[in-house]
Amino acid sequence: MFFLKKIERVMIMSDSLTVLIVDMEGNQDRYVECVLDNLPESIRNKVKFITAKDEAGIKEDVSDVDIVGTQPPLVNTVPKIKNLKWFMTFSSGFDQHINAGVIPDGVPLVNAPGCQAKGISEFVIMCMLAHVKQFKRLIENQEIKNFERFHNDELTNKTLGIIGLGEIGIELARKAKAFDMRVIGSDVVEKKDPNVDEFFWAKDYEKILVQSDFVSLHAKETPETIGMIGKEQLKAMKDTAYIVNTARASLIDRDALITALNEKWIAGVTMDVWYQRQPLPSYLPADDELWNLENLLVSPHNCGQTALFIPRACKIFSENIIRYVEGRELTNVVKK
Repeated sequence: MFFLKKIERVMIMSDSLTVLIVDMEGNQDRYVECVLDNLPESIRNKVKFITAKDEAGIKEDVSDVDIVGTQPPLVNTVPKIKNLKWFMTFSSGFDQHINAGVIPDGVPLVNAPGCQAKGISEFVIMCMLAHVKQFKRLIENQEIKNFERFHNDELTNKTLGIIGLGEIGIELARKAKAFDMRVIGSDVVEKKDPNVDEFFWAKDYEKILVQSDFVSLHAKETPETIGMIGKEQLKAMKDTAYIVNTARASLIDRDALITALNEKWIAGVTMDVWYQRQPLPSYLPADDELWNLENLLVSPHNCGQTALFIPRACKIFSENIIRYVEGRELTNVVKK
């Protein structure tokens, strides 16, 4: 059976392979260029691309599309595809595509793990440094020409708690060790890494919260993780603790977050992810009260969108196109 499937896939290339690429950042043409750079000529010349920034921008017939590569869920487009072979999300997170419920059963869903690990981990390090070095105070003083000397702090010997030791969490642990931090972390799967000083199972994440100077969130959004950090958890943390959330806003209860920051249960929070999901990937409206919280740093859900992200994602995408044509097993499949 596998041999027959392999022959069938290779025969597809005697005609063509149609690939749909949608990127809400408007980089769809760059994705095409990167994919083509990674494909051998024998495949490159037979691939047809349909590109768009969003679903409204798809003007061509998609019924014969073979492969989809996208960031936003394509709730209106995927049902129009007659025989979708496989689907890739250009991110490590894939819950939004599962929740959309339009990828047919049996169609592999591929993600891009690790492509944002270096960028996001650098962002977290930046946030921790900005906090201990009081960057906000420096900027405010410069604006009013106030030459004030003050003591700042170091990351040395501080405890970093990482909730979710996937590729991003592990990369963050490696970087944190360069700053002589103590690193503890949790996950649903046991992780033994030389840069993690102590491991906790995901169910014991509260043990991480109470002893950490910094907490970095990298857990997936699931029924178990939604609201995992509420009033009880925030009150139990050090009043000097700082949270960086680059995973999903829903991991922190919104009302609890506002109360904790207003009453200074903790020192501060950086959020790169937001409670409103439209427009994608997440959004903070101008009239939202979160803007007014003095100890909240707002980041527009872009900490992983570095110049090197697209080439990394395209390498996985291109490799799977080659594997599909050759009848080999796809990599990074998270759902079939």
